[in-house]
Amino acid sequence: MFKGTLITIEGIDGAGKSVLLNALAKALIKEHHPVLVTKEPGGTHLGKMLKKVLLEEEQACDPRVEYLLFAADRAEHFQKLVIPALMRGDIVISDRMADSAVAYQGYGQGIDPHLIQTVNHFAMHGIKPDITLYLRISPHEARMRFMKRQEAQDHSTMERKGEEFWERVAHGYEQLSINSNRIHAINATASPEAVFAAAYTIVTTFLRTKRL
Repeated sequence: MFKGTLITIEGIDGAGKSVLLNALAKALIKEHHPVLVTKEPGGTHLGKMLKKVLLEEEQACDPRVEYLLFAADRAEHFQKLVIPALMRGDIVISDRMADSAVAYQGYGQGIDPHLIQTVNHFAMHGIKPDITLYLRISPHEARMRFMKRQEAQDHSTMERKGEEFWERVAHGYEQLSINSNRIHAINATASPEAVFAAAYTIVTTFLRTKRL
């Protein structure tokens, strides 16, 4: 068992992951916890390059190619950042991780979720998040949120994928949350303050229990 704690924040695009991550990290740092904030893809140099390639690709990659690129980034991410931080005793908070692959490439794009979980296990050295905060929001509500914020680029990404895709991804997250005790579903349609309060209670309760 590592001294550190691995926390992941999951949910479909528009769920508010970045807002929660920043608020949670700020609160834990204020309490003098060593915190590493990261994300997938893009937490490492390799991840940034892969993300750039995928975003610049005019034609969508085959889902298998896309997933394997993400898996390569995940392996690099764990080797270079996550494992060293956990060994130091840091609290690692990641915007997305393995559950995203199951929801997006598995349920969303039709790759066998069990195969994805097997490859994820290999890429992550068998390590699982201690806590996953799943921000639950419907695709329709996420789309409305983008439109209100006038985030044209992000909104166009949601439209390009299509409503059925996002419904499949949301269903995938729901299935994951039902089948795992580490995944805590939080109502992402609540105020940012309420979402933070729920997440903070979950995290601090776990940290207290871990110290016992």
